Amino acid sequence: MARRFNASTGVPDSMSPNQERQDPQEPGREWRELVSVSSDAEARLIEGWLENEGIECQLESLVFTQEPVQFGLLGGVRVHVPAAEHARAERLLEQIRDPTAGEGEGEP
Repeated sequence: MARRFNASTGVPDSMSPNQERQDPQEPGREWRELVSVSSDAEARLIEGWLENEGIECQLESLVFTQEPVQFGLLGGVRVHVPAAEHARAERLLEQIRDPTAGEGEGEP
């Protein structure tokens, strides 16, 4: 099961896309941001699909709860994966977004 962390806890500190960070619970293990999505529901769908494929995920909520609506960078959810699995996770994410991606490759 994925561990969930929140930006307000300070873990991780403010990260730019694709920046690696150390896992505080597992020193030496690097995590990278895979994607930032606009809702918790979308992040949970991606998390479930990737974990079904054997890729562990961590979700970071950037929701700013003082406002009744979500907007800009104050309302998204970042999906992080182990750095060693990042390339595979990107390929799988592309398949989620475009199920026909990769079809016909290798054919003359």
